Amino acid sequence: MTKRHNSYVIYDGPSQIDGKRILAIVTCVIRPSKNPKVGAMLPVYILTADMDPVAAIHNGADRSICSDCDLRGRIVDGRNVDRPCYVLVWQDPLAVWRGWERGSCGDISDDMDAVSRLGSDRSIRLGAYGDPCAVPLLVWRAFLSESTMHTAYSHQWRDKRFAAYRDICMASVSSAVDLYAARNRGWRTYRVRSENDQVVRGESICPASVEADYATTCEQCGSCAGLAKNHRDKVIIAHGAGAKHRSIDHA
Repeated sequence: MTKRHNSYVIYDGPSQIDGKRILAIVTCVIRPSKNPKVGAMLPVYILTADMDPVAAIHNGADRSICSDCDLRGRIVDGRNVDRPCYVLVWQDPLAVWRGWERGSCGDISDDMDAVSRLGSDRSIRLGAYGDPCAVPLLVWRAFLSESTMHTAYSHQWRDKRFAAYRDICMASVSSAVDLYAARNRGWRTYRVRSENDQVVRGESICPASVEADYATTCEQCGSCAGLAKNHRDKVIIAHGAGAKHRSIDHA
C-alpha cells in the first residue's frame, strides 16, 4: 500500500452463500467512525458488487450477502417492506458502495499479507453490514491475524458449511429456542429480545447497550468474538429503526 486510502477492498469475488460477486470493504482506516457504540473500530461492509445496496434489498440480490436472514424484510411490488434489520442501507452502506464505484477505494484483495497489515494493531468490526460467512474464512483469518480485537455476528449458524466461522463469529439469534439450538452446534450467541423477555442462564446484558446505560463500548468490551473469547453469551433489547418490525419468539 503506497498511497493511503480511507477505504480498502479486501475481498472481491464469489459469495460463499450463492456464488455471485460481492465485495468486502474496510473503511475508517484514516478517519474514525463517529459511532460512539463501536469506538474507533474498523468497520467492514459486505456488499453486492453489481448493484448498490438499496437496489439489492428491493430486488432480493442482498441474498448474496445476507442469505435467508429473517431481518431482510419482504419484497412487495418491487419494494422492500417491514424490514427489521437495524442497518439503514441508504446511509453508510450506500456511501461505501458509491465510493468504491467511483474508484476512491484502495484494492488489496489479491494480497493477503497487505490485508494482514491493514488489520495490524487495529480493532475490527466484521459485518457492519452483511454476513461474514459470505466471505471466505481465509480472508478473515488474514485480516484478524495481527488485530487487537474484533466483533462479528452471523445468522448462518444453522448451515453446516459455515461451522468453522463459529471460531470468530457470534451466532445471531432472536429467541431462546434458537439460542439453545446454536449452543448445541457449538456457537456462542448474541440474542435480541423484547423488553419483557428474560435473560437466560449463561447470558449477560450487552454492556454497550442502552439497558446497560452504555457502560462501555464494543471496542472496550471485545466479548463478541465467537469462540475466540470464553465469555458469557450476550443479549440486547431490540433497537434501531427496524425494531418495530421484529417478531421475537419468547419460547
